[in-house]
Amino acid sequence: MFRDLPPGAGAQAAGFTLGYGGAPARAVFARHGAVRLRCASLLKPLYAWAAHPSFTAGSFSGDTRDTGGGGPDRWRSAAEPAVRVSDNATTLDLWFSAGPRAVLDLLGRRTGVTWVPSPTDPYWFGGVEVTAEEVAAAYGALALAEIGGDPVAGTLLTWMRETEQNFGLPGPVAAALGCAPDEVAVKCGWANFPDELVLRTHAVAVARSGPRAVLAAALTALPYAHGRETYLERVAAGTPVLDDHETEAGPLLRALITTTLTELGFPPVSA
Repeated sequence: MFRDLPPGAGAQAAGFTLGYGGAPARAVFARHGAVRLRCASLLKPLYAWAAHPSFTAGSFSGDTRDTGGGGPDRWRSAAEPAVRVSDNATTLDLWFSAGPRAVLDLLGRRTGVTWVPSPTDPYWFGGVEVTAEEVAAAYGALALAEIGGDPVAGTLLTWMRETEQNFGLPGPVAAALGCAPDEVAVKCGWANFPDELVLRTHAVAVARSGPRAVLAAALTALPYAHGRETYLERVAAGTPVLDDHETEAGPLLRALITTTLTELGFPPVSA
């Protein structure tokens, strides 16, 4: 797959099996191109986890004197659209509720993965740069928290199982793991900014098997095949661009995820 990428492209994938029982835990990682990529939308469920009032003293903590209402209901009203439809406005509510550094610091303590804000604008949630290995590890912590009974993690992963923004990943992932598609949690992310010459499309898939979790993440940065200027005009006009990302990167994302699962010991099931 990497040999077939056009000049200037980047792609990476990573996967883990984590938890108790079954075959020994395994991990895989492969990369072509840039070491780190911007990946904001892919992290939204993790931001929501860190911003929950049970973990922070931010504006979702229930103090209604200045916020006009707080607590779990207000958190849910922001977190659910951020996870289900990757809403940016409600993600900002989560991001600012305790402050970007507090959100990232808490994620570091809960996942063992350290991320930092953009040095040029520390309040820009889109400026965080990650690797596929870090993404898979962080979501592994979220999955194991659900297995351990964390209700917040369980809610977030339920929304990820129900989202329709999944680039067709639940089917092939479920086939490889021998589970039902509705048991596969997915978060996808896509973005472009005027300073970039590539289209970024990312995905993470999470599945449980008893007290074990299987994670696979893929990040892509591909040169435009069908017109960068037109794409940016559509974004500026508020026109949905998910189909553009499916056309440009969908097949590669699915191939990276399923190949990662194969390397973890879950080969695809023949028809």
